[in-house]
Amino acid sequence: MRDYHAHEIGNVAVLGHSGCGKTSIVETMAYRAGATGQIGNIQSGNTISDYSAEEIARQSSINLSIVPIEWDNCKINLIDVPGTFDFVGETEAALSVCESALIICPSYAGISAGTKQAMYKARDKGKIIYINGLDNPNSDYPTKLQQLKDTYGKGIAPIQVPIMDNNKMVGYVNVAKMGRTYV
Repeated sequence: MRDYHAHEIGNVAVLGHSGCGKTSIVETMAYRAGATGQIGNIQSGNTISDYSAEEIARQSSINLSIVPIEWDNCKINLIDVPGTFDFVGETEAALSVCESALIICPSYAGISAGTKQAMYKARDKGKIIYINGLDNPNSDYPTKLQQLKDTYGKGIAPIQVPIMDNNKMVGYVNVAKMGRTYV
């Protein structure tokens, strides 16, 4: 990585309920940014951020991990935070150095305690909510979006809306640009 000026560096806490997919999303972001040559997975114990023997055995984060990526001439330090309430100190530590938070929210359940806790803890940060698991058979994006709006108000506005076909995402609409992309 090259040297960066302070205005070219961002720290983002990745928050959410335990098991919502935080580590997998960090893994995919690192891959898409070219920081790694493959996408590791939790079951195989080969992710970038869950590397200790205890995390691999539990298949769950117990320590925060910093995963630096480069994107659009900026350095983004993704801070993967454990979702279990037992490790809330890791959340506090991450948020003390982050300007923003990426909150991972499962698409197939109500608003989880971990999502509520993440939203509360990051109340003074810029936030993006990522609705994860659209390929889950119990996924319901419109209901999830409405639950988020009902819980958090008008500040919830989709930037990208998935285009679904038989419970499979086939594309998305970029609301800001009003353009469609098919995958």
